[in-house]
Amino acid sequence: MRRFCTRCGHPDDDAARFCGQCGAPMKIKAPATPVAVRPWLNRRRVAGIAVALLVAGGAATWALLPQSASEAVFAAAIDQSLAADRVAQRRTVCLGNFDYSRSPVNTSRFDSATNNWLAELVKAGLYQPPRELNGGLFSQFQYVQTETGRAAVRDGRLCVADGLRVEAVTAFTPPETLNGVLVTEASVRYRLDRPAVWLSEPIRRELFHGESGPGGKVALARIDGKWKVASASERQALSQALFIRELGAAGVDLAREEVQRRGLVAAVIHWFQQLLPSR
Repeated sequence: MRRFCTRCGHPDDDAARFCGQCGAPMKIKAPATPVAVRPWLNRRRVAGIAVALLVAGGAATWALLPQSASEAVFAAAIDQSLAADRVAQRRTVCLGNFDYSRSPVNTSRFDSATNNWLAELVKAGLYQPPRELNGGLFSQFQYVQTETGRAAVRDGRLCVADGLRVEAVTAFTPPETLNGVLVTEASVRYRLDRPAVWLSEPIRRELFHGESGPGGKVALARIDGKWKVASASERQALSQALFIRELGAAGVDLAREEVQRRGLVAAVIHWFQQLLPSR
């Protein structure tokens, strides 16, 4: 065993008891004991890496699988389509029943419909209370927009929210293949996206023609394994495929009867209109 100086660490292979460099006592130092390798630790690490790779591979495979048809999948696809065109969405939540770009607005005292509507807007804080002009039988009421009212007007329309979001997909038709594409039609109920704090129930019902909220039907197609809202061109192609299929199913006799009764062009237009989804 080698000796080392206890002060300066100088090694010495002979049996000297004191360091030849500084004179300090020498001390025997045993060689370091090799640390035993723990094979189970390596196996655990390898197993962990293998599991991580399997999970990652499974997630990638799952992401590539075609989406199944469900209310949740369709709601997400419709919401994504709504978010992609915010300008169009804002137009759907703006009232055009009045020229809101005009201020002040003068109305006849006998125009009860306009005065009743403006009274609702006064309650909402969009117009100041009216003041009477002229007096007498031909007096008028003058309404002036508030700052809140001016901020809500876009292109002469009164906008009550930022757009629409899907509240729920309530039903959908069984998916079927048309023109090589899996398609369905979903019934959707919407809600307002970030509605204005001043929005009252009468204003909401005026916007939605007496209903408390909007709804409708949306055509969806599964493209590259993912469900999405069908574009206008895709809807047209699918409608044509449906027309051809239904025309064949109806039989040649019925088609001939329609052509004889309406004429060729009118018969085709009639069939096409019957097959278009109602909006």
